[in-house]
Amino acid sequence: MRETYFHQLGAFALDEIVPVDVTNNPPWWLKGEHKRRMIRHAELAPRRQLLEEFIAQRTARKRQGYSDVAAHNQAFEDVDYRARFDAQIAGDATAMAALHELSQADEAQEVVLVCYCGPGKACHRYLLLELAARHFGANVDPSP
Repeated sequence: MRETYFHQLGAFALDEIVPVDVTNNPPWWLKGEHKRRMIRHAELAPRRQLLEEFIAQRTARKRQGYSDVAAHNQAFEDVDYRARFDAQIAGDATAMAALHELSQADEAQEVVLVCYCGPGKACHRYLLLELAARHFGANVDPSP
């Protein structure tokens, strides 16, 4: 298992991966083969309250002059995203079942978790990889 973001998805050979959308809202602009092959697991996305608090903090940090990446990462810390998201997933039987299924997928095609967060940004994709490795022994590539 590994991760990427939507704008980087084209760097992968689609016949070698299983792209998994872990967002609340898939991108409207995703078309063709990428859209057709995408598997959706919205239960692995952050809940709306956490996401809204994160966005509010990120916006506040940007207004304070933080760069985009710095504002994103500081907001991640400000809302205690890691602990809250881990608790959300671990406490949701449907989410844990989906993560277990993805963790056990055929290794002939690598599972790639996909969302919007770009390079250098803290993201729930990394947290999902950690959970998959810890709970299900998934073979993960945590490198950005």
